[in-house]
Amino acid sequence: MEIKTDEFLLQEYNLVMLADKIAYTFSDYNDAKRIGYFTKVNDSGINFFGSYQRKRVENCMNALIIESAEKGQISFEQSETAIKFKRLRKWMFEKVYLPINDTYIVQKAYLEYLFEFLNNETFFEGCDPCLVLSLMTDQEVFQFGEFCKTA
Repeated sequence: MEIKTDEFLLQEYNLVMLADKIAYTFSDYNDAKRIGYFTKVNDSGINFFGSYQRKRVENCMNALIIESAEKGQISFEQSETAIKFKRLRKWMFEKVYLPINDTYIVQKAYLEYLFEFLNNETFFEGCDPCLVLSLMTDQEVFQFGEFCKTA
């Protein structure tokens, strides 16, 4: 998973792009762990960066600043932290992002069926299906979809 900067773009853009990748990668890891996507110790290498979100981001940003100062431009490619971050992003794509994308089709079908049900069921007449869906948890939508598969 390349995280290279573009020398033809403003350095500020490269910095924001890298900071965003760092922040969302750790945040996504935390979200996946929080929802139980993985519960056991794994081979992501996450502990190298620190034991909590803020420390992980801080360590990566410090490495980015040091490497950038040494190169005279925004860079986060060659330091040990950058290399391990690339490995973490690759792990996230293999273990989290791609499997979640595979379930997207099922989730989309459940949401479409539920929207149609809410739109056509007389009990919900006068209710905005989008509003009702927005009040439901992912688990409730999934349970509805599973119920419809068996009904």
